[in-house]
Amino acid sequence: MAAFQALQAGDPERVGRYQVLARLGSGAMGRVFLARSPGGRPVAVKVVRIELAEDPRFRDRFAREVAAARRVNSFFTAGVVDADPEAMPPWLATAYVAGLPLSDAVTAHGPWPEASVRALGGALAEALEAIHAAGLVHRDLKPSNVLLASDGPRVIDFGISLAVDGTPLTRTGATVGTPGYIAPERLRGAGTGPASDVFALGAVLAYAGTGSGPFGSGLVHEVNYRAAYEPAALTGLPEGELRDLVGRCLDKDPARRPGVAELVERLGEDAGGLATLDWLPRAVVGSVRARADAPPLAPGPSRRRALAIAGGVVGVAGLGGLTYALGVSGDDGGSGSDGGGPDGGGSAGEPATVRIAVQGPLTGDDADTGQDMLASVRLAVDLANESGAHPGLRFEVFEADDQGTADAAHAAAQAAVDDGRVLAVVGPAYTGTARAAGPLYSAAGLAAVSPLATSPQLAGQRDLATFLRGVPNDRQAGAAIGGFLAGSAVVVVDDASPDGRALADAVLERLSESGTYARRSALFDDTARYVVEAEADAVAFCGAPEQAGALALALRDEGYTGDLVGGEGLMARRFLTMGQGASEGWYLLSHRFDASVSEDGRRFAQLFEEANGRRPGHYSARTFDVATLIIEAVAGAGGEADRGTVFEAVAGHRHEGVTGLIAFDADGEYAGGGPQLFQARGGEFAPLGPVGDHTYEP
Repeated sequence: MAAFQALQAGDPERVGRYQVLARLGSGAMGRVFLARSPGGRPVAVKVVRIELAEDPRFRDRFAREVAAARRVNSFFTAGVVDADPEAMPPWLATAYVAGLPLSDAVTAHGPWPEASVRALGGALAEALEAIHAAGLVHRDLKPSNVLLASDGPRVIDFGISLAVDGTPLTRTGATVGTPGYIAPERLRGAGTGPASDVFALGAVLAYAGTGSGPFGSGLVHEVNYRAAYEPAALTGLPEGELRDLVGRCLDKDPARRPGVAELVERLGEDAGGLATLDWLPRAVVGSVRARADAPPLAPGPSRRRALAIAGGVVGVAGLGGLTYALGVSGDDGGSGSDGGGPDGGGSAGEPATVRIAVQGPLTGDDADTGQDMLASVRLAVDLANESGAHPGLRFEVFEADDQGTADAAHAAAQAAVDDGRVLAVVGPAYTGTARAAGPLYSAAGLAAVSPLATSPQLAGQRDLATFLRGVPNDRQAGAAIGGFLAGSAVVVVDDASPDGRALADAVLERLSESGTYARRSALFDDTARYVVEAEADAVAFCGAPEQAGALALALRDEGYTGDLVGGEGLMARRFLTMGQGASEGWYLLSHRFDASVSEDGRRFAQLFEEANGRRPGHYSARTFDVATLIIEAVAGAGGEADRGTVFEAVAGHRHEGVTGLIAFDADGEYAGGGPQLFQARGGEFAPLGPVGDHTYEP
């Protein structure tokens, strides 16, 4: 999970007295922003969704819950520091925690040893003790609401979910919370209390110790049924006191669960070393330290202001610098040094030569994609050289043709590695070629930034240590679909393929995080009838175009009038040309970029066409942004920088480009702007702009 996300159109510049810097996330109640106080203190500001803010019942509850949350005093919580329940919309600010979510830590590094789980349990029990003492119940304790900071864990998002319950946001039969962490008494409608939080704590500890929730995964109603009626799966925990204690926390009868005071007494001694990182599993320490060391963002001139300043400069600049004329640039780029490059070239008046390799299918069946990549990088290089913005450096392009195959990728990467003037790589384009070439680049310390490869398994791998992703991965794409549909009645359908199931998992996880009740179904003969009977506002389909078309026609036959939403896998010509208008009206989220959706996109397209005699391809603008980010990072590192220094510069650089923000998290994963929204209309994919600019309304 990225620590920060780019601000989108419509996001506030200030909330109360706090200057908004970035997005941190969103949930059932609203969106959370990283902000800075007048004194420079980072805070997390939660702004309430407008439909909730207009509900007087919510506003009353919110005011009461905020007042109670201010009384919580525990080292292991992120306390409320400010709030304005009377504002429109209301908001509250909590201490910002530069921490890694427990969910991310376990996903990346696996189950924890018993000692670490016990220490975590002692800290979380102490946090719950303080929350309950203030008259609150957390109601949504789960792994993503536990942040691992350098000085111990913190519980976040406590005491406010009660305000959401019972409002129009919660549909009939829905329960605020996360499946697998909701206590049985809550699922049965018997109310909630401190014992419900103890149940959730037991589930969190089971997750940390086994790597999965104690009631498994799958359809929401299936997980909830297991939590209410079936024994918890704790075989992954070592036999002994910890397993027994977790089992008692997960008792179906709240009266038989231990109180938080007992948990503090039983586990508190294990929490004594939390002021350091020694209590954490060794594999997790590096990730926690990297998150803690990532500084809160410094605000720069707004994108709107930068474009306004640019005005009509492009007409004069021509190929002399789109990025520089637009004022769209990174946060720490600068002039390069006048010294020589890595081969010792360069002297007074003679710029050092830096080569940027382009690895992709420059020939072969996918040559159109590779040639678009090459043309985009050449454009970025030409603009940089002709702008004069980086004196002392001259950039060149190195062609690394892998023909789109893993077999050719190794040789292409070796050729780039062997050229001492190559300091970074745009590519590889595909997952298979990235896996083949990545170990070579990693061994050589060469940054390789892919604008196309979307497999989640690439970033953060030990043998792909210098791989950086310049595009949302497939899980992030699924999360974007879930975020787009949050708050609606949704049925998520997959085609039972591995990719389809993985995408559906990501959609459901994001819907669950937002408090949205969603149903899941594999594709079968009666799926359309199931969707209609569920009274779904929308169907999120995760699978191949042929199955999507068949489902659309079946839904039409059943009289379904809701919306259909899909992902990158449906952005294919064969989907548009399916008979009987099966694709018509679908909403599709994609990392493609249509230059017509923005002013700077149209300027980019104009310059690309002037340079190449054709329109840019689907991924040209993103490739251009990746190349420009590399150029800025190299310039900031200086002409004498080696590959390792350039990798660090590229990995830490942020570039606001034609397609939006390009940035990376501590694992090299994409941490920039979200995908684009399209709609299938009249046999075309009509671009609607960034998905973050749109709110889905059934």
